[in-house]
Amino acid sequence: MATISIPSFYHATFSAYRFTLLLGLICFFEILSLSVCGQRGEKIKANYYTLENTGNPIDLYFSAKKTFLITTNGIYEREEKKFLKKYTARGAIICALEDDSVFWIGTPTGLLRVNKKTFKSTPVQLPFDDRQPQITTILKDYAGTIWVGAEAYGVYKLQKGTFEKVLGVFPVNAGAVTSDSSVWIGTNTGLHQWKNNQWVRYNEEGVTNFEIPDNVVDKLKVDNKNNLWAVLSEGVTVFEAKSRAFTQEGHIPAVKFIGKPNNTIYSIIYVENQGYVFATAMGLLLLPENKGQLPPLEQSSTSDIVADNQLLYSIKMPGSNSALNSSAHPLLLKTAKRSKIWLIDNQGIQVFTNKDFIKVLQEFKKIKP
Repeated sequence: MATISIPSFYHATFSAYRFTLLLGLICFFEILSLSVCGQRGEKIKANYYTLENTGNPIDLYFSAKKTFLITTNGIYEREEKKFLKKYTARGAIICALEDDSVFWIGTPTGLLRVNKKTFKSTPVQLPFDDRQPQITTILKDYAGTIWVGAEAYGVYKLQKGTFEKVLGVFPVNAGAVTSDSSVWIGTNTGLHQWKNNQWVRYNEEGVTNFEIPDNVVDKLKVDNKNNLWAVLSEGVTVFEAKSRAFTQEGHIPAVKFIGKPNNTIYSIIYVENQGYVFATAMGLLLLPENKGQLPPLEQSSTSDIVADNQLLYSIKMPGSNSALNSSAHPLLLKTAKRSKIWLIDNQGIQVFTNKDFIKVLQEFKKIKP
């Protein structure tokens, strides 16, 4: 057993295994108002939108000159300085996808299409005789084909106007698409990849190149650098975009946790020349890049030592007014055209220019632990 201690943050005791790497927390930074002065007196500005009773954010879409926010409660459209509700969900929205003139919406009782102009919804039937299943993921691959994950039934693909089952594994927990034309499905029996017209499974008992720390894949997140992050019940693993282009030797990089054990990861973005920002239950965490690359996240397969590497920085950004000051941690991070970075929780939105957000990260990193 190894005991790991990070001053002022937490104590954790756990058994080491070869994928384990402690990403320790260092430093603390807080934005208190609309304009924040850095150590050199530079002002850091952000725009704010207050949200009321919207539910948790699911995704943010930029379509032509419009911006849409989809939450568990409905669909909102930005009009001037407000987000106005355009569609009210009858039940909780679980997942969503923007596709040309419609939004695909996944709910506990089936699949819907919502027109982007009229916001009228139309039920979409999957091939079931009884009631429609809970939808946990909706994807659009690089060929333009729609894929749908039904929690207890498997994965379905829209072909010639009808949905056909293409994967019978269940439960389906999550899905993702990467630019190498892969479709990824997270289940309780491993991570499934559809590429070159065949399924490949990554699991705990897998061989080299196909082994991940745990079989239960809870979430799949693709950052804006096209890396795929698989959040497992016992670990986090990353499939780097560059590495997926060719056959690797060795193990897939993985860590025991991000921040501390059982820390929930909501969203991930890459900030150029800075690193990776995670929206988590602990707040925002920065993993600085190492000369343009991810820092080494994997221990030697023969090592029995837990590395006490302090790699993460904790960033607290509560907002500028009373509503946002009391809000939860950001649940969704998005990058947009014109170099904007959006931070969204269930009470408000903060929008930084890429330049100002980098100032936040740079000033913060100068603080010594």
